[in-house]
Amino acid sequence: MYFAGPRQVELTALLTRFFTVKVLDLAVKFKRSRQWVGQRLALVESLTPKVQEYIATRVATPRHARELVRLEPHLQEKAAEKVVEEHLSSRGTKILVDALKEKPEEADTIPIPLPPPS
Repeated sequence: MYFAGPRQVELTALLTRFFTVKVLDLAVKFKRSRQWVGQRLALVESLTPKVQEYIATRVATPRHARELVRLEPHLQEKAAEKVVEEHLSSRGTKILVDALKEKPEEADTIPIPLPPPS
């Protein structure tokens, strides 16, 4: 599932942060569950602006975002660029993130992950 729309997610984050609008009120307004709104907010607040842009423009998916959020901000962007350039699946993204978490100092030299055959 994609974010409902880039502006909807940004608006949700702004409303909850600056105007103390409750997540439940936003869920009703956007016709989504409270859990859905909360998960999107958590992702938006944990991703770098560049990665948020990839998600908002649907170059990458929320599934990619859930993996990328596990990385430090500077690694998020490097990994996101690799995800976009190589059209990695969410499974490939998970493999990449696992490799970066294991050896973050090798971020520039980690090869593109290939998922094991199923």
